Amino acid sequence: MKIKSALPYILVIILVAFLMIVILGFFFVWKDNQKQKDELSELKNDIAIIQNEINSLKKDNENNNDNGDGKDKGDIIQIYNYEPEYLTDSYNILAIGNCITRNNNSEYSPYEYGLGASCFENDYLHKLGEMSFNSKKNVYVYPLNYSVWEMTDTGRSALLGQLDTYLDEKLDLIVIQLGENIFNTDSFETDYSNLIEYVKGKAPNAQIVIVDDFWDDEKSKIKERIAKNNGVLFASLKDIKNDKQYQCGIGYVTNFVDGSSFSIQNERAAEYPNDKGMAYIAKEIINLLNTEK
Repeated sequence: MKIKSALPYILVIILVAFLMIVILGFFFVWKDNQKQKDELSELKNDIAIIQNEINSLKKDNENNNDNGDGKDKGDIIQIYNYEPEYLTDSYNILAIGNCITRNNNSEYSPYEYGLGASCFENDYLHKLGEMSFNSKKNVYVYPLNYSVWEMTDTGRSALLGQLDTYLDEKLDLIVIQLGENIFNTDSFETDYSNLIEYVKGKAPNAQIVIVDDFWDDEKSKIKERIAKNNGVLFASLKDIKNDKQYQCGIGYVTNFVDGSSFSIQNERAAEYPNDKGMAYIAKEIINLLNTEK
């Protein structure tokens, strides 16, 4: 009788063990799929870097001749996964921003260039590189996603050391495009000023430009005041703010150098600047720099 009464418990234990094995099996399959997705994303980014280098070599072969004055032309080189090697004979640009500068949100898009651009050549930083083109120098543009600074409500100064790898006295221009992901503005002005002071200390020879908030008028006023108080330039976007013709919209197609494409479906991502908006940002920065000459 005791053996018979124990059978239901044994069956329950066997069933639970079976279910645990099934669940663990699903977990390991999911984890393996996630790993493959991450590896695929890294592979695509490596392809972009290689393709960019190939394009640069092609331009060297095609344009290594005249510039109308017999001098060699430079090149525009955009670097993504990098340890910066700023050169003294180059024009070096560092952009510190969020997804508008360099996307890191796979839910918005699988591609790492500026979110909303149809391809990496059309994001604002690459356009800025083209507009900064110097006939005798290569132009190196380095996009850094620093949204972790935005996402931290308190203690942002503790994160400034993360910039040390990218800041250097050889930098010619630093663009700071941050603030869109900050919703509590209590310490916004102080934190932004601390950021600028830190950047100035590490890159004393660089011009600094703060880019206006792409959506929010109140933060625009704060950022403009910050720029004035800290003696840096302010690129206003007031003429295109919340203008749909400068936003990518649902269904907007972005492309990658490997031939793949992606249609934006996320409503928030659809509000990011399209090619027209990216070109406008770059042009405003260039206009500021030309005025300062």
